[in-house]
Amino acid sequence: MIEILGFIPFLIIAAIFATAIYLTFSQRIVTTHNATSSVVKRLYFYGVLFVALAMGVTGTVQLTQFLLEEVFAADIIEAGPERAALGIALVLVGTPLWFFHWRLINKQVRDDISERVSGIRKTYIYFVLAISVAIVTSSLLGVMETILGVEDVDWYQVATIIPILGVWVFHWRLKSIEGTGSKAGEALHNVYIYGASAFGLVLVSIGLGGMLHTLLKALYDSINGDFLIIAEERSHWTTSIRHYAAALISGLVLWSTHWLVFARNDANNRFRTAYLYIASIPAGGIISTVATGSLLYGVFSLTLGIGRAENGQILSQVPGSLSSLIVGLFLIVYHQEIATRESADRQSENLPNNKLAFLYSFSFIGIAVSAPGIATLFYTAFGAITETSTAILESSPESWRDPAASGLAMLILGGTIWGYIQIKYLSKAKIIESTTLPIKRIYFTGIIGIGLLIAVSALSIFIFVVLRDVLGGDLGYETVRSIRIPVSISVAFAVIV
Repeated sequence: MIEILGFIPFLIIAAIFATAIYLTFSQRIVTTHNATSSVVKRLYFYGVLFVALAMGVTGTVQLTQFLLEEVFAADIIEAGPERAALGIALVLVGTPLWFFHWRLINKQVRDDISERVSGIRKTYIYFVLAISVAIVTSSLLGVMETILGVEDVDWYQVATIIPILGVWVFHWRLKSIEGTGSKAGEALHNVYIYGASAFGLVLVSIGLGGMLHTLLKALYDSINGDFLIIAEERSHWTTSIRHYAAALISGLVLWSTHWLVFARNDANNRFRTAYLYIASIPAGGIISTVATGSLLYGVFSLTLGIGRAENGQILSQVPGSLSSLIVGLFLIVYHQEIATRESADRQSENLPNNKLAFLYSFSFIGIAVSAPGIATLFYTAFGAITETSTAILESSPESWRDPAASGLAMLILGGTIWGYIQIKYLSKAKIIESTTLPIKRIYFTGIIGIGLLIAVSALSIFIFVVLRDVLGGDLGYETVRSIRIPVSISVAFAVIV
């Protein structure tokens, strides 16, 4: 997990690339006034510009790395002449090529305003911004690991930060001067800003969750009296904390600059609204639900006598579940607070739309969690009733205790979420029907639609098994065993719907 954190920021590039392709085929970048020759010309200029920029920056990084290794590296052999020669060659070729094409493009921009708002130009700018911020964040992660003493110094990462940051600043200032210019530019701007914010938040969440898990695991071992484990793994968990601290710091830099600074005045934006709800409901809600379910499963497993690990530890999932729960609740509370505050001007005696969407979403999560719990419990009970006495004697206690613990955890957790929201909020809220009807329609359609798809599949399996055994003359105990799962799913569907 720690090793792949540096690749997370590069997903911003994929988001920008996918957006550019979508806008191209939806005819938002290549508008009607763009002749084919103009499009080809722009593609040539910005393609060459990008290649020349990459050559010049790569050469600068190679030269900087060479100088740093010459001055600071203990092993002088590492800084061979090949790196310096490569850097000089790339700079000598790439820099003049970039400067020449950049001047020609700027002349066209001054002469023709359509060049400034061109979707191809906007795609180039935001593509460079995405690549730059991804490289800087990844390099910052490596530098922070070096500063915190968990990795040896990588002079390439050190040499990368300043040149790439300079490229980012240059293109960000250019973007700020020119503005978005068109719907295509606005879409690319939103994808970049909220994509960077989202991936920064992922790094922050992983870093914070990893640090909490490591600390709680050490506390858990000390409470259980595993002092030998603590002594042996002290170096390991302190190293893990520093690894996750590096991810937390680099993620905070990426997230805070884009979310707290660049997007601070970006109200009434659909991308912002989507970001807030994705961060609070699918991300925070699912993380919190899974973590709470894991804790409940541990409690019920312990109650039923199967919660003790091989080394004698009980509730061994507490450190991981508790750390995930803290991160999930932070995501929910923080982002939902912002969403509620930003919709304050639309508040009245009725529930605002954003709060309704939040409540119905968590009500849906409650049903989605409780339904498998009902099916699992019914499957366990059905199996106990229909199983032969010989099979019961030969089976281990865990064969029914484990699914029973899982079913109880899911049913109680999902039922609590659904019941609390329905009783506390939705049943007492004064709601304008015209305002809430679309949200309620989506809510009930989603429940019934998904439930029907699953129930129809289960019913098809049930009919198939019964007809197969009837026609084959094998109707009996094995038939009953085969229909346990589809019958359990059908019962859960009947209870929920």
